Amino acid sequence: MRTFIFIFSFLICWQVSLSQQLPIGGWSIHLNFTNINTTLKVDDKIYLGTKTGLFYYDMEDGSTTRFSKLDHLSSTDVTALSFNEAQKALIVGYNDGQIDILKNSGVINIPDIEMASIMTSKTIHHIYTDNELSYLSCPFGLVVLNTEKYEISETYYFSENGSSAEVYASHVFDGEVNHYSDEFLANKIFVATDKGLYYADKNGQLHIPSAWKKDSRIINGQTYNTSDFKIKKLIGVDFGKVDNDPYAKGGGKTLIMGIDIDDNSSLNENLFSFYKKAYMVSPSDQVADLTNCFVPLDNGSNGSIYDISIDINNLKLISVAGYSWYKNVSLIDLNPSDAENHFGNFEKIPIDQNSTEEIGYAPNINSFLLANDFVNSNKVFLSHNKEGLFMATLQDDEIKNVEKISPNGPAGITNGDIDNNGQNIIFTHGGRTSSWNNNYNTQEISFYNNFWSQSDTLVGGQIKDAVSVSKGYLGENHFFVGTWNYGLLEFMENELINIYNNNNTNYLDDCDGSSQLGLQTINNTDNYIRIGGIDMDFNKNIWLTNSQTERPLVKISNGKFISYSVPDLSRETMSGKIMCTQNNQKWIQLRKEGILVARETIVSENGCQKTIIESKRLSASNNNLAGQTVNCFAEDNNQAVWVGTSQGLSVFYFTDGIFNSSPYQAESILIETIDGYVEKLFENTDIQDIAVDEGNRKWIATKSNGVFLMSDDGGEQLENFTSQNSPLLSNNVESISIVDKTGEVFFVTDLGICSYRSDATESMQTFDDVIVFPSPVMPNYSGDIAISGLQDETNVKITDIAGNIVYETYSVGGTATWNGKNFDGVKVATGVYLFMCTSSNFGKSVVKKILIYN
Repeated sequence: MRTFIFIFSFLICWQVSLSQQLPIGGWSIHLNFTNINTTLKVDDKIYLGTKTGLFYYDMEDGSTTRFSKLDHLSSTDVTALSFNEAQKALIVGYNDGQIDILKNSGVINIPDIEMASIMTSKTIHHIYTDNELSYLSCPFGLVVLNTEKYEISETYYFSENGSSAEVYASHVFDGEVNHYSDEFLANKIFVATDKGLYYADKNGQLHIPSAWKKDSRIINGQTYNTSDFKIKKLIGVDFGKVDNDPYAKGGGKTLIMGIDIDDNSSLNENLFSFYKKAYMVSPSDQVADLTNCFVPLDNGSNGSIYDISIDINNLKLISVAGYSWYKNVSLIDLNPSDAENHFGNFEKIPIDQNSTEEIGYAPNINSFLLANDFVNSNKVFLSHNKEGLFMATLQDDEIKNVEKISPNGPAGITNGDIDNNGQNIIFTHGGRTSSWNNNYNTQEISFYNNFWSQSDTLVGGQIKDAVSVSKGYLGENHFFVGTWNYGLLEFMENELINIYNNNNTNYLDDCDGSSQLGLQTINNTDNYIRIGGIDMDFNKNIWLTNSQTERPLVKISNGKFISYSVPDLSRETMSGKIMCTQNNQKWIQLRKEGILVARETIVSENGCQKTIIESKRLSASNNNLAGQTVNCFAEDNNQAVWVGTSQGLSVFYFTDGIFNSSPYQAESILIETIDGYVEKLFENTDIQDIAVDEGNRKWIATKSNGVFLMSDDGGEQLENFTSQNSPLLSNNVESISIVDKTGEVFFVTDLGICSYRSDATESMQTFDDVIVFPSPVMPNYSGDIAISGLQDETNVKITDIAGNIVYETYSVGGTATWNGKNFDGVKVATGVYLFMCTSSNFGKSVVKKILIYN
């Protein structure tokens, strides 16, 4: 099976989504490209496969070009890359088994592996291309892809003692012979697995297990069989003919393999090359015990082999090996004229956490590349599995002059919280485990207003796990961020202006003048301050949860921190999100214990104003919550509170009744299925976030089913975006934020952020700024025509210049849309059209006109 998608320019398609306002129904993708999985250098370009997509860096002009699902890539998590020189095609393999072939004419998708009914992982570890065949190394075997026919031709399986081998890499040699050792290597395919090195004649019947051999050995003081080791990397090189005598001065082929070894292994090296010296005599005199053997190439350290590559331009073999806390990069000279092994002097670059500050945790590098002019410039490129691509110079075995290279995007992928302050998106990258313990994620905070930027103080200050962003408009670019252990942060634009903790938030009681605690540490013992949620009430007071303390509810009023004890909320209970409702209640998320609703009452005591906090718990057993694990809640325009749990959806109507004596019950929304049955909406669905747009519609984020748009009462499904039917990055949608002014809805997934321009915008009080777009409407335009700046439920009649009504609709929030067709579903003729807009109470009206070309 294959899918052809033709596009004219990947770059143009991406730029439209960045530089122009999104049309109604349009998508934009906001990717972080720093989690690099794999690299490939082709001519003057470095291609980088990341957890969220693909981009390349042009070493000539310094530009970056990115590709994503908007450019018709079939998936996101790129794990393998290969280039077919004859076809000028880039072959892309993904973690889920998808395959894309990128050509100038478009993208061809091969979904066969992803669709296969196999129980093992489908990750494509490595791709080797030999003419029209690409060999895909997978956990279950070696898959052969014909890139001319765009089809899977064969799959080879390797098993031993009933256990299947995981394939990590492969290499194929042609039939040319230019050295004695080529008699063995020529026309063979080699396969690296977790059960050793397999090889066979590439023209043999490879689907038959007996065609494969596994008798290669390692000589290192003593002799080992490769089947004793996990062969993770494999790379070959062919230097061809040197001089005119094919057997005189080197040339020919060689093979290098990288082995994962541990401290208990008898091997001290992890990089080995094919032993060519055994073939330096005539075939009749060869010593059989030394043929088909590998010998140590580099006195490397124990540990994993992360990458090996060959740079023919610079005549270098490059390896990256070691541990998570320490790496060795080896640069080994290649000498095609050396008849014995082709390898000369090597340069070793140790990389530990103190190697360079600019790269962050430097041992997380996973590949090392040389610039084409490395001999003159000493310029190198390092890819990092969290921080991205870096360009640097290599001087005296040290990495210097480090410069980060990355397409514009957020600071990270991990989702702490997302919200917006007007049109500015604020995205944090902290996190908690399922038990609400720390992830210890140190990343800056990301800001978006048509361009991504980030703070610059969290990493240096070792401030970890920013998990919450203040809700509500505090002022232009003013907001708070809560961290899970490191206190409360106050920002103005992207500048951190204050850090609040237990040392600077104490206050004097207004009544008796006693000193009171503001923010408190968890359990009054640790130095950790956990701020799980932040919201603003209608009096512009900031409320936040101070988890696991004696006074877990805190108000900031006129710059003063005031903490409250809350009935039925002990310091053993973890509290997270908080929402201030229109009736002045405070809804608080409790870990696996439902919801606590608090309200404040001001009483007079001895001539002083004192705040009393009342509370009620809402649970599955007593209040009909869909589940005890509450992930989110949102209040709609009718003051109903919609609650998302790990087991479904609940709605609390008329929330003033919560504090009545009788138990207050949530309600489920009942829907009728196609076959006539009645069931609960989102029953047994893990709902991770809910957002209410300006049309009072509900956006529902789920853990495995994408995102839903429901009507205001929840009775009608208007949209269901998934990663299969839209550019949504993943079906695991963690958070939603809506920019009311534009109607752009941001979805945070486990693979990053994307956004969708909906047809609901902020309802306006006047008709002073009503606009119609696009204007004019050109013949090639296929989207909706929108008129915005209206009041909610404005009636819009569309007429031709003669006054004939061609269409009628109502605005959702401040925007109404029209598909350019009349009541019969036929495109209207070229001409001028009038939009006659009347508010729902008939108090305001406006007329706008546009020109349509059809």
